[in-house]
Amino acid sequence: MVTGQTGLTATNLVEAWMPCNDVIGAVNDDSAWVEQMKATATKIVPGVGFTIIVKPAMGYGCGTYNVAWVWN
Repeated sequence: MVTGQTGLTATNLVEAWMPCNDVIGAVNDDSAWVEQMKATATKIVPGVGFTIIVKPAMGYGCGTYNVAWVWN
């Protein structure tokens, strides 16, 4: 959950994604791509924040991943 977004309104577009990493052995090195992880921003609450849900295309994901997000 992302909070503290006081300027967020109901008309803002919120995006979330799994960034790639060029550092070998770093979080998100290739596993997010291999597991076809998809990040989605949902449950937007104006003046408060939103929830990011991450799901693999198939099966289940396990581990720690970095998620990037932006709203405008």
